[in-house]
Amino acid sequence: MDLIITKSINRFARNILDCLQYIRKLKDKNIVVYFENENIKTTDAKGEVLLTIMAPWPKMLS
Repeated sequence: MDLIITKSINRFARNILDCLQYIRKLKDKNIVVYFENENIKTTDAKGEVLLTIMAPWPKMLS
């Protein structure tokens, strides 16, 4: 299994659409992304749901 470790969602992509698109492309290649601050792994559908919920927060708080 290949793994990409990222500090935070907002360091991975500029917006939620890009983030989900990248995650899906990487998932097709069996590459897992782990977001340290949010403790989210993209190994299952739960990770994608959490990303959809949490990704807009950093942008809203800035």
